[in-house]
Amino acid sequence: MKVTPVGLKILVHSLKRKESITDGGIVAIDTLEEGEIIEVSDYLKGIYSVGDVVLYPPKSGTEYNYNGKICMFLNGAEYPSGDVWAIISKTV
Repeated sequence: MKVTPVGLKILVHSLKRKESITDGGIVAIDTLEEGEIIEVSDYLKGIYSVGDVVLYPPKSGTEYNYNGKICMFLNGAEYPSGDVWAIISKTV
C-alpha cells in the first residue's frame, strides 16, 4: 500500500529520541522530535524530499500505522502555521 499525503501534509517516521546524562547525573532529553520523511505531498515537493530529516514538537501531528511502522502525518507548513521547525542537513 502507498499513501500520498495531500495539501500541506508530510508523513514522517519518528526517529529515536536522543538522551544524554549531564555531569550532575540529570537525564537531558531533546525538546524536539526528529523524523524522517517517508512520503510528501505534491504541493510540498519543492521544499521536502523523501529521506529528509525534520524537527517538530512532541505531540504534533496525527499517528498512522503505515506499512507496519508507526508514523506521523504532520502539517508541513513552516512553524508557527505548521508543525515543522527545521530540516536537518547532512552537510555542514
